[in-house]
Amino acid sequence: MRFPLPQKRLHWITLGIIVPMLTVLLLISGLFPWSPLNCWHEDVDINTGRVRHTRYLLFCQIGDRIEETWLFRANSNSNVSPDWRCVNTFSPGLGHSSHYHFHGAIHQINTLGLADNVVPFDPNARHKVAHRLLTLWQNSGSHFDADEFVEKVVRTAFTLHNNGASVFTASDVPTD
Repeated sequence: MRFPLPQKRLHWITLGIIVPMLTVLLLISGLFPWSPLNCWHEDVDINTGRVRHTRYLLFCQIGDRIEETWLFRANSNSNVSPDWRCVNTFSPGLGHSSHYHFHGAIHQINTLGLADNVVPFDPNARHKVAHRLLTLWQNSGSHFDADEFVEKVVRTAFTLHNNGASVFTASDVPTD
């Protein structure tokens, strides 16, 4: 024997199923791109070169991880207070980020790390490159002025590699 549900109760059950489903759909769809409803931020500390990865869901921070990059390890002045600048913001369903002043900073750090793999930098060269990059970021307020410097360092590393050099020294670091 079947008992029919009252109309009001059927309404509440239907709402109880549909509302959570719509909420989940909105969270994973990327309907609100780059909003703290559901996003990931990447920030760079322009004083030390560390990178921070922050995760937000429903406007609440649910994760925070700080990465010690090649630049941080190369820089001996790591006892300064951080100055975090936004680099990227990602959301579900979007394969790109809005552009910030330091949008290319993480790429610059990774590029210098790769150049260090081509021809190992000696500690003085590493420190000199790190100090110069951080100074360019701090003085210009963006990653753009550092692009040319990073390209020169990479070009120098490949030239040294092609000439058979085994170490990138402080005297090899390009000047303005």
